[in-house]
Amino acid sequence: MFKVYAFVIFIIWCIGTKAQNTVTNKRKNIIYVELGGNGFLNSINFERLLNPHAVSNHISARAGVGFYSSSHDSSIITTIPFEISYWPGESNYHAEFGIGYTPSFGHRTFQKDGIVYADKDFDYNILVRGGVRYQKEKVMFRCAITPVIYRDYFNKGKLKITPWAGIALGYVF
Repeated sequence: MFKVYAFVIFIIWCIGTKAQNTVTNKRKNIIYVELGGNGFLNSINFERLLNPHAVSNHISARAGVGFYSSSHDSSIITTIPFEISYWPGESNYHAEFGIGYTPSFGHRTFQKDGIVYADKDFDYNILVRGGVRYQKEKVMFRCAITPVIYRDYFNKGKLKITPWAGIALGYVF
């Protein structure tokens, strides 16, 4: 009978040991404010961890909304940033890599060589992310370089890359 009890205790101990190596109660959602980054000047975002049971190699998706005022007139531009991010590592500090798509809506005017141009009401940009992320318990902080890839309509629609950066602070739940 002792051997049966010893065997049952051994099995329970093995199961408990295995459970310690997996993350079972990881917080999966983040709401945060970002200055710069994919929303251009500012945005509020919701991010969801897509693989919450992973110990490392995290993948997340985000969507948000941002607003900014055109520098040439009083129009308001609305941005809707989307992004998929990958952040490897098991600690609270992570490198972070991602790619995003940000459509923007609103009427804009630009001036070039003394001529005023009216821009279309819809535009889009592709952004890539390379940065650092700190996430622990209920706090998330990240800082990244987010160059913008866009079409330059003043230069025959050629693709251009503009350096950009962003910083974010959020609540994890």
